[in-house]
Amino acid sequence: MKTNSIVLVNLILMVTCEVLSLKITSLEIPSFVPEGQNITIHCSYNVDRSKLAELDIKWYLGSSPSPFMVFLPHLQKEPQVVDHRFREKIVFSEGVVGSGFMMVNVTTDMSGVYTCKVSTNTEERIRRKRVTVYRPPAKISLDVS
Repeated sequence: MKTNSIVLVNLILMVTCEVLSLKITSLEIPSFVPEGQNITIHCSYNVDRSKLAELDIKWYLGSSPSPFMVFLPHLQKEPQVVDHRFREKIVFSEGVVGSGFMMVNVTTDMSGVYTCKVSTNTEERIRRKRVTVYRPPAKISLDVS
């Protein structure tokens, strides 16, 4: 009986440690952005040091099954932009962790739900946020009678 209890406690501890080894702590993206502006996007995460070699970060827009950007920190110095629509729009800054980047001169077709997916071989965490890129009016007039 005592052996079964010890095995059960060890199993619970192993599962708890595994569940807590990867976590997205925040997703920072502005909700509304005027067309033509630059926006900074950042996905913060915590990962157990033993899982760093397995870490894989992918960014998606909308319901596309294909990511527009992929980052394998253990193998790459900076993320790879894999969608041609974003190649001229994404800029990486020195000193920014691989999960952060800037999109320059955003356009209305870049509106949608952005997904940050952080994963290892055994875990996956996802955070999403909607971004609306709007075209401000060229002129506003108000007639007061």
